[in-house]
Amino acid sequence: MLNNKIAKAGGLFRHQFFSSHGVGLADALIAAITESINAQHFHFPMLNDLVRLCTRPQE
Repeated sequence: MLNNKIAKAGGLFRHQFFSSHGVGLADALIAAITESINAQHFHFPMLNDLVRLCTRPQE
């Protein structure tokens, strides 16, 4: 669920990684949601992989 906290985190992810990695708003929101889920001690390995893809350095 998208809430104010996740929206702000997504905006920060986009701001931080847009220039260097080209992360769009949708990817940044997915990363923020995944971070929120992991902070609640749920384990979704496939989402962790998605976060790594969104935040990895471009080759």
